[in-house]
Amino acid sequence: MALHQSLVDFSKGGKWEHLKPAVVSLTTGAGGAPREVRRMLPSIKSLFKEVVLVFDQDEAGALATKKVLQIVPDATTVVLPESDPNECLLQGRSKLMAERCLFKSAAPKNTRIVNGSSLREVACIPAEYGESYPWEGLTKLTRGMRFGETYYLGAGVKMGKTTVRSALAAHFLKTHGLDVFMAAPEESNKKSYQLLLGQVAHKVFHDPDIEFDKVAYHKAADFVGDRLRLLNLYQHLGWQTLKSDIIDAAGMGCKVIMIDPITNLTNGISSGEANTQLQGIAQELAVMALDHGLIIWIFCHLKSPDYGVSHERGGRVLSHQFAGSRAMMRSCNMMIGLEGNKDPDEDDETRSTRRLVVLEDREFGASGTISMTYNPLKGILEENKDMHK
Repeated sequence: MALHQSLVDFSKGGKWEHLKPAVVSLTTGAGGAPREVRRMLPSIKSLFKEVVLVFDQDEAGALATKKVLQIVPDATTVVLPESDPNECLLQGRSKLMAERCLFKSAAPKNTRIVNGSSLREVACIPAEYGESYPWEGLTKLTRGMRFGETYYLGAGVKMGKTTVRSALAAHFLKTHGLDVFMAAPEESNKKSYQLLLGQVAHKVFHDPDIEFDKVAYHKAADFVGDRLRLLNLYQHLGWQTLKSDIIDAAGMGCKVIMIDPITNLTNGISSGEANTQLQGIAQELAVMALDHGLIIWIFCHLKSPDYGVSHERGGRVLSHQFAGSRAMMRSCNMMIGLEGNKDPDEDDETRSTRRLVVLEDREFGASGTISMTYNPLKGILEENKDMHK
């Protein structure tokens, strides 16, 4: 009410006098700010173009501002001349407060100069493994996955990229208890859901040739619940809307983001423009991973090899074959290729074998190959530990 009164007084006699200022109070104080803003976010976005945070100038207000900015990253903030709006009114500084709220709000800087000595204690903590992969060999090779990092996986057409994605998502849910947001516009949400539950239950729910196990299906569905969130789109994906969706999902508690394939964001434009656009997207995703403490997985189809056999016939996966490869090498923490040979003239064992190849690892410089075999009855990729390189 103090801020509302100050804005009303400031507008008297001016051309905006007839307008009522849109001042919204938090019913549960600064501590409940993230929860309330997240709940009201659809209404806020539909009604207002600008959001200004005017929290108290204390530790609780600063923490609330930081958390709300993760939900509404384009909001601006105000430095009050006193500790809170009511104090500004009591001290006769309401005009200055109103002026700052209306004309001098600004986006806070997200970088600061850090003294080396401030890192002494935190840098003294021994390094630990990150979150594990579904395959022990890949965890050991890369030291696991870490929050604040982005990962890029590429594969040839129909080589099992979706199976790897579903296996990772299920592992995050089962082993680490992390909520997952999945944007997979090239397949229906129904299939994405079936594939994920299949990885949870080690059953196949999407193949009509395999009997549908309803008991296992509903058990897996109960386990996953609403911890999986999907994008309500099919064959249409734009970066600006997806960026907003990722922020919303992070605000809902999703710590893992999966985009499959990233190339869907550049459909219909030239290769040069696509690479430029992917460079910007990769950089923004890297920043979002850091700002929100996320693990972000990006998936893509590969460019055809310049020479030799195709990826679908056993061709090696190389870093430059990834869409936007140079940008991704700079912005992503790791690039992994999925290799295999689907040649119908080969034996079943060869055609069902896949290899995850670590191509680029910014953190530890790891490189190596993890061998797996697809089990068609369980619908999972089982690790071949004696065949790793």
